[in-house]
Amino acid sequence: MRNIRYIVVATALVATFSSRAQGIDGVLRQIEENNLSLRAHSSLTEARTLDARTANQLPNPSVQYAHAWGTPAEAGKNGELVVSQSFDFPTAYARRAQMAKMQSKHFSTDHALVRQQTLLEAKQLCIDIIALRRQMAIAAEREQNAERIAQIYTSRLEAGKGSILEKNRAEMELSAARNTRNMLQIEIEAAENRLRTLNGGIEIEFADTEYAPLTELLPLAEMEAIYTATDPSLLAIASQVEIAEQSIKVNRAQALPQFTLGYKLSHASGQHFNGLVVGMSIPIFSGHRNTRAAKAQAVYAEAEQLSAINDTRTSLAALYDRAEVLERTIEEYRSIESETTDYRTYLGRAVEAGQISVVDYFSSLTNYYDVVSARIDFERQLQQVYAQINSVLL
Repeated sequence: MRNIRYIVVATALVATFSSRAQGIDGVLRQIEENNLSLRAHSSLTEARTLDARTANQLPNPSVQYAHAWGTPAEAGKNGELVVSQSFDFPTAYARRAQMAKMQSKHFSTDHALVRQQTLLEAKQLCIDIIALRRQMAIAAEREQNAERIAQIYTSRLEAGKGSILEKNRAEMELSAARNTRNMLQIEIEAAENRLRTLNGGIEIEFADTEYAPLTELLPLAEMEAIYTATDPSLLAIASQVEIAEQSIKVNRAQALPQFTLGYKLSHASGQHFNGLVVGMSIPIFSGHRNTRAAKAQAVYAEAEQLSAINDTRTSLAALYDRAEVLERTIEEYRSIESETTDYRTYLGRAVEAGQISVVDYFSSLTNYYDVVSARIDFERQLQQVYAQINSVLL
């Protein structure tokens, strides 16, 4: 029986890999090290940080030389060399230096957010893969049962004791069970391929078929405090508020006069003159409008922060409520399963003895497997909810 051999081989492979494969935490460590997007974003963060620092440098010095010929020729020639350096009011450099530090902090927080999202996706993929493998085991068992019943009714028909309708129904159930298993296999392979992509295209060993025990969630108020203090998305928004407020100070400082200091050398008809060049800009056309725009941006950033904090609290509360409902639902399904521990055995004996029809057998068995499959899916959902809540701890 080909499918029984398939189940035996699959079970043996799972046992072999489980002895040397890693859990979800090990997978996340590998992906954090090998993920190509994280590497690229790390380089981008470094580049953006350096760019923020270079924005506070002095402008390049200016060198000018003028040479003139007099008319008539007896007037002689003269030349002029001017070397000068312009610079902002000293306060502007201090403000921009503080701005660069805030921007560097924001870029680091932004990278932490990308990391968190990548690892959360990987963790959710692992959760899905475990659920699919558990569904696969159920599908394989259903296929095995359908194959056994199909063989029984084929033998009965050949012996002149069975019905072609019952034989056809058994074969239809077998075909449906095989198709279900094949579709699950496709989903598993797709999830594993995505996991490998997250790992930089490197093959990753992950053969778990059971979840690690869930740790009790922290009280909602404590988790909200943790999110406010450490969640990268909230920290990124908070840093944007700081940058917007600092931008007001920078614009005010840049509205102050700029200065030019330099050296001048002039020569004409054997005479040389040396002197200093001092200049100052008059900030008439810039500064005030820029400051007003920066203030408006700061107001917007603060409103965004309040909205993000409120959204996070609402989402967390909803996730906690969902976790509670899922836990109750799972317990109810487990209770149903415990009450029908020998259900499949009784059904198998009854159909083999001819006490129930093949239609009744598969209808009753389908109801049982639907309960098991639903419980597996609810457990997957619960794991996903926990992963989302605890993503701030990744």
